[in-house]
Amino acid sequence: MSDAPAPPQTYTGGELPDIGELLSETLTEFMENIGPYAMAGLGQMLLLIPLIMVVMVGMYALIAVGIFGVVIGGVGIAAVLPEELAGLGMIVGQLVLMGGMGVAFFGAIGFIGAIVAPVSASLVRAVAAHQRGEKTLELTSAFSSLTENVGAVIAGAAILSVVSMGLAMMCYFPALLPVIFLSFAAPLIALHGMGAMDGIRTALAHARAHFQWHAMFGLLHLVMLMAAGSIPVVGFMFVVAFQVRAYRRVFGDGSEPVLA
Repeated sequence: MSDAPAPPQTYTGGELPDIGELLSETLTEFMENIGPYAMAGLGQMLLLIPLIMVVMVGMYALIAVGIFGVVIGGVGIAAVLPEELAGLGMIVGQLVLMGGMGVAFFGAIGFIGAIVAPVSASLVRAVAAHQRGEKTLELTSAFSSLTENVGAVIAGAAILSVVSMGLAMMCYFPALLPVIFLSFAAPLIALHGMGAMDGIRTALAHARAHFQWHAMFGLLHLVMLMAAGSIPVVGFMFVVAFQVRAYRRVFGDGSEPVLA
């Protein structure tokens, strides 16, 4: 594998690049432009961390209010029921509480995904433009195209967040399925302007048609995401650079994704 710098270029798409070559190419270009990548990642972090903290505090506040309301309601129901049915009120209250907490949890996950999605999509577009040599990454890159295809971006992110979290609760193996089959759903929506369900269906169909390549890419992508947590900002941005370059090699830089 060559260590020569990877010049800015566009891709026609329609290929399944060698994973090692893709990784080497990404690393070379990333290290040459680590400053701009870090600035773009910092801009995203400065916006998202306060927003996510506010959402999490709000979610826990709603859960606390819900618990209090269910307890009061259960006691009230038990008070008006005959003595032999008094326990039924408490059981109903507990079931309502469990269901409400589940709804609140998944709702919060979807809501956080919806908040993060436009920023992430804007960052992905900026990284793609940077890799094509069109524009240098900067602190405001994550906000440069927030409103582009925003409805589909938010809907797609909410669906993917809930699906991923639901499968993650079914033990380890199901949690790998979105990583393998849906890694390119969000970029299809962000970079090629697809609708939420069209992007998800297209990513799924492509992964099913080329399962071996997508499995290798998806598992490496997952490992990189896990490792990125120990390298603030720069680690995450390298993963974004890797995913965007892979997506462009597979689906191209044209106005329509190459699906062959």
